[in-house]
Amino acid sequence: MGALGLLLLLGLLSGGSAVIHSLRYFDTGSSGLSSFPEFVAVGMVDEVQFVHYDSVSKRAVPKQAWMDQLTTEDRDYWERNTGKGLRSQQWYKVNVETAKKRFNQTGGAHIVQRMSGCEWDDEDDTTDGHLQYAYDGEDFLAFDLKTLTWVAPVRQAVPSKLRWDQNRAGNQYRKNYYTKECVDWLKKHLAYGKSTLQRTERPGVSLLQRSPSSPVVCHATGFYPDRVVVFWRRDGQELHEQVDPGEVLPNHDGTFQVSVDLDLTAVPQEDWGRYECVVQLKGIEDISTPLDPALIRTNWGKTGRDGGRGQTSPPPPPHLTSTLPPPHLTSTSPPPHLHLTSPPPPPHLQLHLTSPPPPPPPPPHLTSTSPPTPPPPHLTSPPPHLTSPHLHLTSPHLTSTSPHLHLTSISPPPHLHLTLPHLTSPPPHLHLTSPHLTSTSPHLTSPHLTSTSTSPPPPPSPPPSPPPHLHLTSTSLGPSS
Repeated sequence: MGALGLLLLLGLLSGGSAVIHSLRYFDTGSSGLSSFPEFVAVGMVDEVQFVHYDSVSKRAVPKQAWMDQLTTEDRDYWERNTGKGLRSQQWYKVNVETAKKRFNQTGGAHIVQRMSGCEWDDEDDTTDGHLQYAYDGEDFLAFDLKTLTWVAPVRQAVPSKLRWDQNRAGNQYRKNYYTKECVDWLKKHLAYGKSTLQRTERPGVSLLQRSPSSPVVCHATGFYPDRVVVFWRRDGQELHEQVDPGEVLPNHDGTFQVSVDLDLTAVPQEDWGRYECVVQLKGIEDISTPLDPALIRTNWGKTGRDGGRGQTSPPPPPHLTSTLPPPHLTSTSPPPHLHLTSPPPPPHLQLHLTSPPPPPPPPPHLTSTSPPTPPPPHLTSPPPHLTSPHLHLTSPHLTSTSPHLHLTSISPPPHLHLTLPHLTSPPPHLHLTSPHLTSTSPHLTSPHLTSTSTSPPPPPSPPPSPPPHLHLTSTSLGPSS
């Protein structure tokens, strides 16, 4: 791991006793990336972004509401930082090309990055600063604040090191900025964003296991700030073996998460009670979670070995408990024998429908307590005009098998026409229902085939033992070609 990556990791994993605040700026100049701006700069305080600039917008903009307080005191702040962004944009464009020449590169995608900033310990008031560059993801140059010299880890950076070492006045200014002026700005931002940046949010802790042979994972999430300590201990002593700590990662809501694995390969279950996961965060009491099989959530639907008390998903409803659902009712696309499309319809039967609502999500599973009834013979080979990729069969109410099949059209667009010229006497088990049918036809005279012309009829009362309803719904009806 390079020094740049190590610095980032140390900043994220600093201990939970003293709080070390940070102010960092990340600049990225690139070439050969058509989908990414040539230059992007962001500022972050305690890992929360507060300012952004890129070569597309060419404007420095705030990313936190509390930044408005700063501009009331410093009205030229955004104009000044926009000017800095424009100058940096040109500087990086030149230096990307310089780096390419030093590495004997002509084309392709290449990136120059700079990370700069400072840290402040709010307990002992100590400070530190850093400034370093990377090229194509590898360390390129770093400034040593103690010796006021530059460190070149690769030979291509040596010419820059020798030239920059000669600029002693500039190096002295950098030291003063990153150890003093930068710290003053850090404290200002902490004061402006105190309600957000200096809050404490308690983590939720879970024990997870992917398979019976996998490590048990102690997962803490939803905490803030990100300075947290998570570890396993046995008989009250912290473990340094059998454990694999993970990296602190951000959540979408501004909080953080982290995981620490515990390998139990050589640990008999009767000794599990000796283990516990501990989470430490400044401002709250330690959170201790014992290694109890009843608390472990798994991917196979049961807790570690407790017989199912830790299911990761809710159990199915009582009427949907079959372990082997009918194969033709387990996908979002309909079986080949029950697809409907139609050529231009005859005038005696049309469905005029308007503005379909968003389709309901398909049920997670369709199961039956008894084997599926095979389809009637005349539906196993439909005529070619009864196929459509836009009409799907779902059944959220399947409780038992039944020969009844209900076809319901739910708000397809007006261009959809359903033609059934061969159904002059439909079989008694086929029900065609459309709440938007605008005309009736003398060809559809079966007592089991109904149509309405003005408003949909009220839904029928469910029978005492409802058959499995198969509803024909339209899920992705686009405009006709």
